Amino acid sequence: MIGEVTLTRPRYTQLRSERVMALGPMCMSHPLPTPRLSLQGYIKPNLGVLTTRWSIVQSPWLAFVTYGFMFGLGIGTAYMAPLSCGMRWFPENKGLVNGIIVGGFGLGAFIFNFAHTAYLNPENKVVSSSGYFTDEDILNRVPSLFLIMGGTYAVIQVIGCLLLKNPPQHFEQEREGIRVKNHQNYGTIMEPGNNEVDGVIDLLSLSEEDSSLSPSQVLRTRELWMLWLTFFFNQQAVGYISTMYKPFGQTFISNDRYLSVVGAIAALFNSFGRIFWGKLMDDTSYKLAMTMVTGLLMAEFFSLLATSLGGELMFTIWIFAIYATFCGTFVLLPTVTYQTFGPTYASLNYGIVFSNTVFSAPLTSILTQYLSEDFGWFGIFCLLAGFAFLSVLLTYFYPDNPSPQLIRGRMSET
Repeated sequence: MIGEVTLTRPRYTQLRSERVMALGPMCMSHPLPTPRLSLQGYIKPNLGVLTTRWSIVQSPWLAFVTYGFMFGLGIGTAYMAPLSCGMRWFPENKGLVNGIIVGGFGLGAFIFNFAHTAYLNPENKVVSSSGYFTDEDILNRVPSLFLIMGGTYAVIQVIGCLLLKNPPQHFEQEREGIRVKNHQNYGTIMEPGNNEVDGVIDLLSLSEEDSSLSPSQVLRTRELWMLWLTFFFNQQAVGYISTMYKPFGQTFISNDRYLSVVGAIAALFNSFGRIFWGKLMDDTSYKLAMTMVTGLLMAEFFSLLATSLGGELMFTIWIFAIYATFCGTFVLLPTVTYQTFGPTYASLNYGIVFSNTVFSAPLTSILTQYLSEDFGWFGIFCLLAGFAFLSVLLTYFYPDNPSPQLIRGRMSET
């Protein structure tokens, strides 16, 4: 049965758990993540992994339900909890904190990929001519791997959830001060402990907590759809290069092991690059950081075909650069969502932004499986560069200093 599942793998690997993961944040029962809700969220993916030990030997469609649906929905439910918590503790360094957290998310995949390979294929056996493993020893280890994965994930997640704690009430106001309007001076800042304020807090000086926009309000803002489309277009570059960098490299590089090492090291650029982009946003702005991300992606994809002339070294540099660039999407967008719409409904609102993957993943599948042969490598790379250019335009028109207070002010005028 395992052999049959392996042979039918191409049919269900397209049903990626990321599509279901996008629905997770919108299924949360409470807008503000708590450690208990996070733990409840992580129970779902662990059950999905553990039950895949049984479903993988029964049917690829059952494997999709347990590993694709249950795992994706659970991760999506708990994904925003540490991000929201971290931004509340460090409101002046939201980007850096998010970069570290989502960097860990990427680094985990890098570490566990090596662990999975070491367990499943310790003798480094090669794949068959079909491109898949048919060795009985390897196949028989697959079900037990899911039990090991589920148990390991559970231990790590329980420890993380026990350490997760939201800051005390009004913590952000004490850290950043509250903008107030008094009779003599508009826009002064009340430092923690200063009670000598005789002004009245107006709409623009409301705390983020008070002025946060609910999902129903966010859906009526142009900022939401600008972020949604930016994520959608950037996701094409992410999805395509993640699956097709190796087939493209194989057109002029015959060393398969070398290409695998390039992919492994690129994952490190993907992880640590997120910290850089988060810090850059803190020091500058979302608009500048995202313009750099999308502008670089446009240039990198437009010139990617030239790496076939430069050989292994040039190809390696370009792949590392692309991975170090696209990763900015995953730290800048949750941070600017929090900044633009406020902290109270940050998880639900980012769930709406993240829902683009439900639509972008099928488009990525079309690009990789149906259009590559018709367009050719250069045609596809130009198309991806075009998507990045659209993201540049969207970012150009995004507000310089977005905030829920400004959106509320605009809504009150209409």
